Amino acid sequence: MRILLNSRQDIKVDSIRVESRQNIAYMKKYLSTIFIIVCLSVKVVFAGSIVDKVVAIVNDDVILMSELNAVLNPILTENADKFKSEDGKKKLQELKKEMLNRMIDERLIIQEAKKQNVELSKGETETQLKEMKSRFPDEATFDEALRRENLTLEVYKERLKENIMAQKLVSKSVSAKIAVTDKEVKEYYDKKKNEFKESLKMKVRHILIKITNTEDVAYNKAKEILGKIKNGDDFSKIAKEYSDDETTKEIGGDLGIIKKGDMIKEFDDAAFSLSSGEVSSIIKTPLGLHIIKVDEVVQPKQFVLTDIIDTAGGKMTVEEFISLKLSQDKFKSKMDELVKELKSKAIIEIKL
Repeated sequence: MRILLNSRQDIKVDSIRVESRQNIAYMKKYLSTIFIIVCLSVKVVFAGSIVDKVVAIVNDDVILMSELNAVLNPILTENADKFKSEDGKKKLQELKKEMLNRMIDERLIIQEAKKQNVELSKGETETQLKEMKSRFPDEATFDEALRRENLTLEVYKERLKENIMAQKLVSKSVSAKIAVTDKEVKEYYDKKKNEFKESLKMKVRHILIKITNTEDVAYNKAKEILGKIKNGDDFSKIAKEYSDDETTKEIGGDLGIIKKGDMIKEFDDAAFSLSSGEVSSIIKTPLGLHIIKVDEVVQPKQFVLTDIIDTAGGKMTVEEFISLKLSQDKFKSKMDELVKELKSKAIIEIKL
């Protein structure tokens, strides 16, 4: 009976959203999430046929309620129950404001790209259109998606063009100015060195007493077994004789090497409070009653910059991870600066 609950990474690292080592690739991923949503959410308003509320004016552009709803609907569909209570309704209003602010930021960047006459090379829009179509089973399904959003192909292509222009603007104004030095990587590593360690590991054994009748009967049996161990009886021999864990009893209750977070919480907490050679008191878990012995505490390995680690972004060296993390932080900071500058020169009216 293996009582593993789940497996975790050996290293405590932040989630990486970048999938490439180059800042430009991160920028494209960041922006594609933003602008493609806008492309898919734009409603074409035909005079006299659709009445739509304006929720924001951004210089000469308007953002419609239908656009905001198109961005919100997938979130609301997946989390409908969370927004039904009074507290949930307040959170929904906060979410609407947050999403609207993001859409305003997007419009400002698109407007700036147009103002700077950002040029596209021949065929860029068609290439992007082809890539978007490839996400659908066939062209008919793609066309139906456009119809559902009241979009014509011409309008959609224009939005794709704006998307590419915005990416190019950010590449020039933000990504091209980001550089991470070896010194910065080393300083980050030295400051957060403890985060680049394997989790603490232990070689443990246990004896399981299942609660088959009453809890009192099980506890009395466990107390008797614990007494034998405290009197010097060999843990492995006692496990072979008394343990109800059929998987490990024949090997003296040996669970092998475990790391923090591997086991059921009650077992985990008890085991990792022990020192090498120490035996626990009686520990109750959903599986029954346990007596745990730590054979050995395995000291965690300290990763160096050249070691390869597992992260949310895949396998990479510690140095690469830190470089990407710092690039991500710098990108966000410079994006915030760019948007702040654009807002300072813009006329924005929110009507939500």
